[in-house]
Amino acid sequence: MKNLVTGLALLLMHLACYADVTVNDAWARATPSGAAMGAAYMELTNPTSQPVHIVRLETSVAKMSEVHESMEHNGMMRMKHIDPLGIAPGETVILKPGGKHVMLMKLIKPLVDGEKFLLTLIDENAETVPVEVIVGSIGQMEMPRAP
Repeated sequence: MKNLVTGLALLLMHLACYADVTVNDAWARATPSGAAMGAAYMELTNPTSQPVHIVRLETSVAKMSEVHESMEHNGMMRMKHIDPLGIAPGETVILKPGGKHVMLMKLIKPLVDGEKFLLTLIDENAETVPVEVIVGSIGQMEMPRAP
């Protein structure tokens, strides 16, 4: 009985460390050799009744990662750092080319078509969401699909 209670307590502690965000269609474009930056895209849904704020991102493919938003200002495209990325209760935030996206800066190695990498989203309570990101081709504009 003691082992069962200990096991359940460990399971609950493990489950409690994950933020309440659902991630779908996580992908990135391949980058040319020597590229310093890349980008990742996905859909983030908050199924809870409380707002969620993503305050940090971590990955082994880049030294820095942040949420940015592309916008036009006086005929010029610019990017703005979004900190934190807020997701209202019941809301889905879409990260896509030409809009909000994860900027991967100081790439450690090129992003290669067909490969996958882990991106971890961290909320204001230090809860995490591990995200598997699939890499599509250079210039791709939507989630890569299986043949």
